[in-house]
Amino acid sequence: MSIIVVEGCDGSGKSTLIERARENQKDRYFLKIQASRYPPNVKTALLYLNWIKRRPELDIILDRFHFISDRVYGPILRKENLFHEFPLHFGLHDIAVVVYCRPTRDKIIENVMKATHLSGVREHIEALIDGYDNLMRSITEMKIATVINFDYQEQEAVPFWRHVYSVAKESGK
Repeated sequence: MSIIVVEGCDGSGKSTLIERARENQKDRYFLKIQASRYPPNVKTALLYLNWIKRRPELDIILDRFHFISDRVYGPILRKENLFHEFPLHFGLHDIAVVVYCRPTRDKIIENVMKATHLSGVREHIEALIDGYDNLMRSITEMKIATVINFDYQEQEAVPFWRHVYSVAKESGK
């Protein structure tokens, strides 16, 4: 089993990338779980993590993960960070790979302006992009998890997923 988290702000291509994995990896068994849009609390986030870890027969792809995304969205959109008292590695021990969907800033902004998103995303998209860039840089520098960037404008999904699965397997997580 591997747990792979796909992260990035709204409009970055996360859901589309995950669907390409589902379409092109028919020999793999995995569960796609999307973090809910409700504001989590720490207890709920821990229950969610424990439920995920009880699925050893599956490779799990998470479309966002509260222990990552709420560190960006919480302070910007809700003016609170549920995990501010916890170290950055909290909740991330079992993550094999974090895929950071990061097309160009202009492309993300264009995508967000064309679609309906969580309240406040349009108004704060630049801060969300910066927040994710800073968080992914910290996760990488602190060697908390392997972060692999994906830009759907530059990379093809199928070979990218092969690489991600290879890195996840090598991680031993």
